[in-house]
Amino acid sequence: MFITGHNFTIEIYKNLLLSEQDDIEFYLHYKGKVYFGWAFTIKAIYSIMEKDKHTGESANGNFFWATDMIIVREMNEKILLETINHIINKEPELVDHMFSIIK
Repeated sequence: MFITGHNFTIEIYKNLLLSEQDDIEFYLHYKGKVYFGWAFTIKAIYSIMEKDKHTGESANGNFFWATDMIIVREMNEKILLETINHIINKEPELVDHMFSIIK
């Protein structure tokens, strides 16, 4: 699945409309580079921490961390597009710090 913004493309291997996941990995194609990113909802982070509480991971769910991560209010195409659009058009210097360059 490709979501196209004004001067970027977001590549996702899952259909956001059919996905019940609250986290998604994506590739951001911007200015000739490809970045890796991961979008989460607060619900997803809470679910992971609750699972970890029972499995013993992450100090029994006391913390959560992820590289290349943004947190979005809801997981859908509109919000993901608006979020990346805002970052690129309002704070483009953050792109290289927020996401890992993979190409």
